[in-house]
Amino acid sequence: DPFGKRQLTVASSSSAHLEIRSGTSASGIIVFTDGTSGGTDSFKGQIKYNQANDFMTFETNGSNERLRIDSSGNVGIGDTNPDSLLHIGKGTNADDGAVTITIGGSSVNARQSTIVKNNVGGSDRALEFHATTGSGNHETIKFFSDTGSSQIVNINQHGLTFNTDTAAA
Repeated sequence: DPFGKRQLTVASSSSAHLEIRSGTSASGIIVFTDGTSGGTDSFKGQIKYNQANDFMTFETNGSNERLRIDSSGNVGIGDTNPDSLLHIGKGTNADDGAVTITIGGSSVNARQSTIVKNNVGGSDRALEFHATTGSGNHETIKFFSDTGSSQIVNINQHGLTFNTDTAAA
């Protein structure tokens, strides 16, 4: 058995499911632990469905909520009240720090692109787009029209291009 000792198996030759039933004003919870006595070792993470308000949360390091899916399907990462399909937040204060979305690559090879919402300090607030090859060279950031085939803006180390007109760097 590659998964070690199994304590619970739900099996069927057709569809199988595991049901957790809780009251209409309670929560159904799957808890992950690595200890048996009280304290932090007995409660490392959980997946919780709140029946009263129809949302699901994923919590780590005890009961620290990290992700929420609300009843309309909106997903909040670092936000307990997502108001769009994907809402990424970090605290409730405008100066709570930067939020970074990393696309591709890894911190090892650094070949990645990032979108950063920088909220640190009054004068540094910005939405930043970064594209890098991993060798310190910057790649091009492009914007296309709604058809997806007509490039309308091109930003690279040489400057900004609108359609075919280049602006001064």
